[in-house]
Amino acid sequence: MLLKSKDKSKYEKFVLASADCNLWQSWAWGEFQESIGRKVFRFGVEQGSSLVAVAQVVQYDLPLGLKHYYVSRGPLGGSGAERAERAERAEGLGELVDEIIRFARKQGVVFVKVDGIGREQISPKFCVKKADSVQPQHSLVIDLKKSEDEILQLMKQKGRYNIRLSQRKDVKIKCKRENAKGKTSVNEFFSLLKQTTKRDEFRGHGVSYYEKMLEKLGDQAELIMAYYDGKPVAGGIFTFYGKTAVYYYGASSDEYRNVMAPYLVQWKAIQTAKKRGCETYDFLGVAPDNVTNHPWAGVTSFKKKFGGEKTEFSEPFDVVLRPFVYSAYKFLRV
Repeated sequence: MLLKSKDKSKYEKFVLASADCNLWQSWAWGEFQESIGRKVFRFGVEQGSSLVAVAQVVQYDLPLGLKHYYVSRGPLGGSGAERAERAERAEGLGELVDEIIRFARKQGVVFVKVDGIGREQISPKFCVKKADSVQPQHSLVIDLKKSEDEILQLMKQKGRYNIRLSQRKDVKIKCKRENAKGKTSVNEFFSLLKQTTKRDEFRGHGVSYYEKMLEKLGDQAELIMAYYDGKPVAGGIFTFYGKTAVYYYGASSDEYRNVMAPYLVQWKAIQTAKKRGCETYDFLGVAPDNVTNHPWAGVTSFKKKFGGEKTEFSEPFDVVLRPFVYSAYKFLRV
């Protein structure tokens, strides 16, 4: 069934209790997506009066008035702690996927992208194709249940050294709620981001995107900025949802790179996540092992200096609903 605004509390309670709880299935993330012009649908399957599976689906527009749906790190089942619960979880997910696909067909959707469950959980009656990733499939995750000293010891020596160097250089750290003018801080971050995207040759969003992200996620997001000699030199946007903190966006100045401010920003984010009760800190994306010349090679080298365990998420796939249009779309994207 389609869930409505009156179901928000029940939906959020279920997501937070799910074994696969994540930011992208949170109600606030859906509100953020709506604020940047995308349609959002939330589905749920009930047994009795209780939810057993949910999914947040975001609509993306394609050329010629076409569209596709994206279920990011979902759908979600329950806790799966006991055998009976695991069976119920699988049953609920299958029913939920069927409902999403039926709804998508009625809306003329070209395909539904899913990256939170395995392909084996999709009925063989559907046409399923291997898909390009939206969310990173490989990441590094720090165990925040360890003490700060233990986390530091598990970092590479260069990571610890750069954090302490930045502290010795008297780099100042401020969080969003510590600044009197939060919007000014977003503008400072955006100025750094423009330098970063040009330097590292990737594309970012407009400043309003980051403003709306911080606004809609509210307490679930934090902008952390580093200043040297009164000037902004590094910053990051971090999210905190359930038991997981995520390093979402980072930026740094072309100047004063010798003060290693990005390392102190990360350390502040890790400390903040621990204080909030998070148990894991997700770096969100690294290059796969044994892949040379990967576009994330530079940022991967940076992230690895903080330690963390490698983790891999489910491979994304597309459930194709309009095969001819889908084939044309894939051909034109090549």
